[in-house]
Amino acid sequence: MRKTARKRKDKKRQIFGIIIFTVSFLLIAGVLTGSKYLGELGEYIHLYFLEYTFGYSILIIPFLLICYGWYIFFRKPISSLLKLSSYLLILMLVISLSLSVINILFTGKLGDASSIGGVAGIFLVNRSQQYLGTIGSIVVLISVYLIYVFFLFDIELSDKYHFVEEKIKKLFSKIKTVIKREKFKKKR
Repeated sequence: MRKTARKRKDKKRQIFGIIIFTVSFLLIAGVLTGSKYLGELGEYIHLYFLEYTFGYSILIIPFLLICYGWYIFFRKPISSLLKLSSYLLILMLVISLSLSVINILFTGKLGDASSIGGVAGIFLVNRSQQYLGTIGSIVVLISVYLIYVFFLFDIELSDKYHFVEEKIKKLFSKIKTVIKREKFKKKR
């Protein structure tokens, strides 16, 4: 009796995993091709997922769904995906902002960013340019990427600081030596 109940539960998990895989691939196809291969469903996916949300960075969602479907299908603990999920969702937001900034820099138009960075990207770029200006927005965006990399790869800044400090001291020492030589040559 217990084996049949467990088999039923395993089948349900596998079916749920397959459904998640299917939805993921439909989302990817819809975002990338629109109505070309998926008809009206593809057009809706393209419009709502691409333009009305986070632009092309929305492709992170189907990737996450594939990971979750894989874990469900093969009965792996989903809790191990939570950290990856949070990092990828933050990355999705940052990429949306980046794509909108890049598009604005090349086109000069804020409204044209919807197809590449999505409405969320437009909103974030509009607010950041309003408060920080273009250069300030780019500097903050670069800082966000650096912070993201530090957290993602668990980089300890204090170790790098001492290494960089030593290199800077050596560089200044060499510069002082060159300046002293030049002054000595001029005196002769």
